[in-house]
This record gives sequence, structure tokens and C-alpha cells, in this order.
Amino acid sequence: MEIDDLFDSENLGSVENKIDFERVLAGMSERDQRIVALYAYGYTQVEIGVEVGVSQQHVSRILANMCKSLEQCH
Repeated sequence: MEIDDLFDSENLGSVENKIDFERVLAGMSERDQRIVALYAYGYTQVEIGVEVGVSQQHVSRILANMCKSLEQCH
């Protein structure tokens, strides 16, 4: 999965943010990457949970952990 498949450059704001996001995404499991991709495509956390086979709370934790990881990049 490529970052450009999820977001256009305007949404990421800068090359540095894109690199940080790619690094965080690369460190995630394939399932978690899929969760992030579905979220980026506009699926709700409930819809993602049903699609992937996990609870909405688990989806929320994965997305929150990704955000924390991105905050630590700066």
C-alpha cells in the first residue's frame, strides 16, 4: 500500500508529514494498515470493525495509537 493511495499531498501538508506517515504505516501490521486505509476512504469505525472482524473499540485504539505515533515524530 502506498501513501498516495490514501491521501493526496494537500491533505498531508508537507513532505515531512508524508514521510512520518509512511514510516508509521510501515511499522503496522497488514490488518492495521487496512484499518487505516478504510478509515481514510471514509468508512466509520463501526463499518471498519465489521469489515475487518474486530470491535469498534479496537479500531478506535488502533487509530488513536497511530495518531500518538505521528505526534511523537515531531
